[in-house]
Amino acid sequence: MQTRTIAGREVLSIGLGAMALDEYEPKATEEHAIEFLRFAVDSGVNLIDTADVYGLGRNETLIGKALSDEQKEKIVVPLPSKHQYKRVPLLHS
Repeated sequence: MQTRTIAGREVLSIGLGAMALDEYEPKATEEHAIEFLRFAVDSGVNLIDTADVYGLGRNETLIGKALSDEQKEKIVVPLPSKHQYKRVPLLHS
């Protein structure tokens, strides 16, 4: 699998687009969203693409709840800012 460097971290060129966790009907329950995110990261996903406008930050909260601190250190959640990316904090609750 090809990789890219984002925010100084090597990530797979295919990541997980998390917009669908909260943007489309029927919306995922919190339990299903957390199960899905854990499955993705356990399967090797290390780039989760989201934005705070999706569900007004709900995705970041779900990611924070789903992943252990160790897993959070292994993934990148980019936040576009003037064509640059930075790692964003993930909420725990």
